Amino acid sequence: MALNKTGMTFMELIIYIALTAVVAIVGGSLFVLAKNSTESTNANYFLNADAETAVAWLRRDLQQSCLATIQNYPGIQAGQAPGISLCSVLQADDVKRLDANDSGQPNWHNHVYYTLQPNKDKVGKLVRWSQSTPAATLAAPSVPTLAPALPGAIVASSSRTVHSRVVMPNQQIYGLANPAGNIDQYGGFHLQFVRRTEQGDEDLIEDNPAVVSARKKSQDFRSNTRLVQVELKFYTSTNTGKPSFYSLRFRVCPRY
Repeated sequence: MALNKTGMTFMELIIYIALTAVVAIVGGSLFVLAKNSTESTNANYFLNADAETAVAWLRRDLQQSCLATIQNYPGIQAGQAPGISLCSVLQADDVKRLDANDSGQPNWHNHVYYTLQPNKDKVGKLVRWSQSTPAATLAAPSVPTLAPALPGAIVASSSRTVHSRVVMPNQQIYGLANPAGNIDQYGGFHLQFVRRTEQGDEDLIEDNPAVVSARKKSQDFRSNTRLVQVELKFYTSTNTGKPSFYSLRFRVCPRY
């Protein structure tokens, strides 16, 4: 009785090896693609989530401030990091409560500061801090005043990071198309004052309307509004080689 011997020819072996290699390559490519997609999704998610927190803090502080006390950096002082300072009606130790006397008049004890500190990878930390003025040193009745310090003079006990991936100033972000990739002296934190011309067009300026109106023989006050515009730019690098970049603008009307 003859036995049937089955086996694999050399050509069949080559074909099976080639098919196995193709399957492995395709599977590996799909894994890398899924990993990169997940990383990019996570990066965008965290940027957006943290951005909402930063906007909430800025909206609250700007709404509860006196427009005439808002100072913009480095616009009014070259060499300073991007930032702002303002006089706030909020309590220094409880931002959910107003600081007012028995008749409801603001005490204006509190100055709030925002500044951008270098972190790493072309981004910095947007830091908020505040400093209360002793009531005994204030005039009666209390009036809003310009901040006595620069935003960069951070008081650690009252500081907090509201976002850790804000773009630093004066750089080129590779991977972003121009002009988005060209970052100016304000980096990813820029406050401007909104004006409206007689023709109805909008104009954005760096100077506070109170400063503009106080200039000798100035008629520019006719164009002033109470609106301020804030622009934020966030950035994070990923292993995909494609950075995650997110920017937003919003406007606030200070109440005082």
